[in-house]
Amino acid sequence: MFVYRDINVDPFKLYFLDIFEHGDWSRKKTLEIMHNNWKEALTHYRLDSINNIEPNFSEEAHLKLRNENTNLLIKLSDRSIYMPPGGGLTTMGTNSLAIMTSLSYMRYFHDLEGNIVKKFNTKPENLKLHLATHRLHILLKNSNFLSKKARTIPLLILLKDYLLYFLPLRNLSYLS
Repeated sequence: MFVYRDINVDPFKLYFLDIFEHGDWSRKKTLEIMHNNWKEALTHYRLDSINNIEPNFSEEAHLKLRNENTNLLIKLSDRSIYMPPGGGLTTMGTNSLAIMTSLSYMRYFHDLEGNIVKKFNTKPENLKLHLATHRLHILLKNSNFLSKKARTIPLLILLKDYLLYFLPLRNLSYLS
């Protein structure tokens, strides 16, 4: 069974398309089904300003190019044109949106590290980031804050307001 979900638009909405073979999600028929039944779900991938694409690759050529990590515009039977839903692929074959999100988080944590280093006049090597399910812990080693017994403190407790300002955490109930 093939189910379409766009986590960037509405992660809780599912579209049940059909029963396909594994790998058939790259076939035009999956996009045709979405387009014919739930056009609004694909609005952000539709290219209304483009009225034709040349060459219009056959299904086989399209699949071959996609398997070589090439992104192509997709022309449907009613001449509607879409870019690849989900953002397409990188040349490594990974999802483009996943890579952009990953890079965004890397920049974000780099900036967060810089802000903490500056605010507490410490060095980056004194910080430890620990990601757990639905939780982010940042630990700062600094003997100025601690007794001789404990050498690491959780910044989530010490800096609750500071981290609330800097971190886009969705569920902050565990900070209370």
